[in-house]
Amino acid sequence: MATRIINPVLQGFYPDASICCKKERFYLTAASYTLFPALPLFKSKDGVKWKQIGNILNQSNYKDISETGPIKAPVIRFSEGVFYCIFSNADSSRIFITSAIESESNWSAPIEIKTEQNFYPSLFFDENETCWYCAVKKSPENQDSEDFISEIFVQKFNTDTFKFTGESKTILKFSSQIVESPHIYKIDGKYFLLYSKGQNILEKEVWLAVSDKLTDDWKSGTEPFFTHSHLGANAKITGTCGAEFFCNNDKFWWMTCNATRPLNTKKKFCTMGNETFMVPVKWENGMPVPSFETKTIEQAFSFTGHVVKRNNEDADSVEFPVIDDFNTNELDNFWISLKSRNPEYINCSENIGNLRMYGGAPLSNINSNNIISFVGRRQTAFSFEASTRLECYFSSVGDKAGICCFQSEAYNYMLQIINKGMVISLQLIKTENGKETLLAEEIMTGGTSHCTLTIRVVCEKQNLRFEYGADERNMFLFADNISTNVLSSENTQYESGTIIGMFAISGGDYTKKDFYVDFDWFKYQNTAKLWTD
Repeated sequence: MATRIINPVLQGFYPDASICCKKERFYLTAASYTLFPALPLFKSKDGVKWKQIGNILNQSNYKDISETGPIKAPVIRFSEGVFYCIFSNADSSRIFITSAIESESNWSAPIEIKTEQNFYPSLFFDENETCWYCAVKKSPENQDSEDFISEIFVQKFNTDTFKFTGESKTILKFSSQIVESPHIYKIDGKYFLLYSKGQNILEKEVWLAVSDKLTDDWKSGTEPFFTHSHLGANAKITGTCGAEFFCNNDKFWWMTCNATRPLNTKKKFCTMGNETFMVPVKWENGMPVPSFETKTIEQAFSFTGHVVKRNNEDADSVEFPVIDDFNTNELDNFWISLKSRNPEYINCSENIGNLRMYGGAPLSNINSNNIISFVGRRQTAFSFEASTRLECYFSSVGDKAGICCFQSEAYNYMLQIINKGMVISLQLIKTENGKETLLAEEIMTGGTSHCTLTIRVVCEKQNLRFEYGADERNMFLFADNISTNVLSSENTQYESGTIIGMFAISGGDYTKKDFYVDFDWFKYQNTAKLWTD
């Protein structure tokens, strides 16, 4: 039984976490960027242990959203029997909303909200359940300038028609600053606004503004409400932003926020991206005080907000299975693909007990309409092992399949079995800045249309090791001392975290579906539960 809040509460790439409450149960979602299914949904009875119960955007309601770019900054709210989730597309500034009546499942198809260009949308339900839309926009007098002067504004929003009513009202204005994630709360008759500032990871800060009126007289503090920016480049936790308040069933307040855990080297490298953390909030003289004992994110907090020691036994707030034998007709909720997942190319039904994957287009083509055959799960610790047994049925020269450590289409490692015509080879390919480099190769067998192999990736902080064999008990070293730095967001300039997964790429015309792979099982296990490096 868990007896404490363990950070991060969501390990791995779960940015922009948002939380709401319904009848003493808590619901949390997070941004998914170009991953599918999108917007993972978690449920908890205490805010400590979380279970993924699904994804807000799935096969039935994801159509047309998949082509709009990265899905970011979701906000989940519950009011009068209805769940709402509003989110944005980072590339086109389009805003969408979806809803679910009573049940946390069966979300509606997303509807685009017609509005002027704005970012980081949020919803606030005031007294009498009046809904207000809150977001960030560029100041009208600054539209054509390179300097970014931004405003936080509010406007009444009709949740029946998903349209605005009345005029928008600017409540805060900022000069030459990047502002993100505004969220409004009403507590004991007073309005509170959480928002974030800071352009790079070391400058990220959470700020607080207060007002007695929703549309007027907002006063922001002169110092950050919560940040690790003052800890400098050597901070073990960096980039605190995207904060939200919530009150648990014991009437104790908490705050969720984004942050990153970089590998502790001379130059910071973060391979897991933004994770979700929690800190306690204590109220003093009507004002919130986050992490009231240390003012920073700690490894663990008691249920009353005090700093306590961290136990590895209850270190995982979300328990995912270590091994998946693919013995069900549908993939589990935690499995993710790149942009979309075509069941004709990826399924568990054609060969029961196996994940059948037909060769698709190269992973570098995820921004096209091509079909990508990839299924993976998030890296959730500094050190892990990931392995699978795959059986390849080749058709064309260039057919290949294996395990990929994927940060983006331009930065990844691929341990792959490839049909070269006269021989079948095992290769390790590094893709950095879009350029492929062959790091290792070994011939497995002579020309054949069939090959079975077990392959494994072992990560120990900044070192990757790749292995192969007939089974897990008879593995041989293939490549060692391969740097994980290629997968870090600091190196790639992408904000996402690393995904470890299975892939199949056709060497010919993938629409013919003449090359396929059966993955018998996939195993992912964290081998060290270090809080920070």
